Amino acid sequence: MVESFEASEDQPLAERLMRAIEAGDRAGGELKQVKSAGLLVMHRESFPFVDLRVDLNPQPLVELRFLWELYQPSADTYVVRAVDPDREPPAE
Repeated sequence: MVESFEASEDQPLAERLMRAIEAGDRAGGELKQVKSAGLLVMHRESFPFVDLRVDLNPQPLVELRFLWELYQPSADTYVVRAVDPDREPPAE
Protein backbone atom coordinates (compact mmCIF):
# COMPACT_ATOMS: atom_id res chain seq x y z
CA MET A 1 0.00 0.00 0.00
CA VAL A 2 2.74 2.42 0.97
CA GLU A 3 4.75 1.67 -2.17
CA SER A 4 1.70 2.26 -4.35
CA PHE A 5 0.92 5.53 -2.56
CA GLU A 6 4.48 6.81 -2.80
CA ALA A 7 4.95 5.71 -6.42
CA SER A 8 2.19 8.06 -7.59
CA GLU A 9 3.42 11.38 -6.14
CA ASP A 10 2.42 13.22 -9.32
CA GLN A 11 -1.24 12.22 -8.90
CA PRO A 12 -3.92 13.97 -6.81
CA LEU A 13 -4.22 12.75 -3.22
CA ALA A 14 -7.56 11.01 -3.88
CA GLU A 15 -6.02 8.99 -6.74
CA ARG A 16 -3.02 8.08 -4.59
CA LEU A 17 -5.36 6.88 -1.84
CA MET A 18 -7.43 4.86 -4.33
CA ARG A 19 -4.27 3.16 -5.59
CA ALA A 20 -3.17 2.38 -2.04
CA ILE A 21 -6.58 0.89 -1.18
CA GLU A 22 -6.50 -1.23 -4.33
CA ALA A 23 -2.94 -2.38 -3.56
CA GLY A 24 -4.01 -3.38 -0.07
CA ASP A 25 -6.84 -5.43 -1.52
CA ARG A 26 -4.48 -7.15 -3.98
CA ALA A 27 -2.12 -7.94 -1.11
CA GLY A 28 -4.80 -9.87 0.73
CA GLY A 29 -7.13 -7.20 2.01
CA GLU A 30 -9.49 -7.99 4.83
CA LEU A 31 -10.05 -11.38 6.40
CA LYS A 32 -13.80 -11.09 5.78
CA GLN A 33 -15.50 -10.22 2.51
CA VAL A 34 -15.30 -6.49 1.82
CA LYS A 35 -18.81 -5.10 1.39
CA SER A 36 -18.23 -1.37 1.68
CA ALA A 37 -15.57 1.16 0.74
CA GLY A 38 -15.17 4.91 0.94
CA LEU A 39 -12.94 7.76 -0.14
CA LEU A 40 -12.99 10.98 1.90
CA VAL A 41 -10.51 13.76 1.14
CA MET A 42 -10.48 17.21 2.68
CA HIS A 43 -8.76 20.12 0.94
CA ARG A 44 -8.98 23.89 1.32
CA GLU A 45 -12.69 24.28 2.06
CA SER A 46 -14.71 23.38 5.15
CA PHE A 47 -16.45 20.62 3.19
CA PRO A 48 -14.88 17.49 1.67
CA PHE A 49 -13.24 17.73 -1.73
CA VAL A 50 -14.13 14.07 -2.29
CA ASP A 51 -16.74 12.14 -0.33
CA LEU A 52 -17.60 8.88 -2.09
CA ARG A 53 -18.95 5.74 -0.49
CA VAL A 54 -20.18 2.33 -1.64
CA ASP A 55 -22.15 0.15 0.77
CA LEU A 56 -23.33 -3.45 0.60
CA ASN A 57 -21.84 -4.14 -2.80
CA PRO A 58 -20.25 -7.46 -3.86
CA GLN A 59 -17.30 -5.51 -5.37
CA PRO A 60 -17.14 -2.19 -3.50
CA LEU A 61 -13.60 -1.29 -4.56
CA VAL A 62 -14.43 -1.77 -8.24
CA GLU A 63 -17.52 0.41 -7.76
CA LEU A 64 -15.56 3.04 -5.78
CA ARG A 65 -12.96 3.23 -8.58
CA PHE A 66 -15.82 3.69 -11.08
CA LEU A 67 -17.35 6.51 -8.99
CA TRP A 68 -13.98 8.22 -8.54
CA GLU A 69 -13.29 8.15 -12.28
CA LEU A 70 -16.72 9.71 -12.92
CA TYR A 71 -16.32 12.34 -10.21
CA GLN A 72 -12.66 13.33 -10.66
CA PRO A 73 -12.91 15.33 -13.92
CA SER A 74 -15.55 17.63 -12.40
CA ALA A 75 -14.30 17.83 -8.80
CA ASP A 76 -12.82 21.33 -9.12
CA THR A 77 -15.99 22.59 -10.79
CA TYR A 78 -18.10 21.32 -7.89
CA VAL A 79 -15.92 23.29 -5.46
CA VAL A 80 -16.26 26.47 -7.53
CA ARG A 81 -20.04 26.08 -7.67
CA ALA A 82 -20.23 25.64 -3.89
CA VAL A 83 -17.86 28.48 -2.96
CA ASP A 84 -18.74 31.05 -5.61
CA PRO A 85 -21.89 30.07 -7.52
CA ASP A 86 -21.78 33.17 -9.71
CA ARG A 87 -18.23 32.54 -10.94
CA GLU A 88 -17.71 30.79 -14.25
CA PRO A 89 -16.39 27.25 -13.60
CA PRO A 90 -12.99 26.32 -15.08
CA ALA A 91 -13.10 25.02 -18.65
CA GLU A 92 -12.75 21.28 -18.99
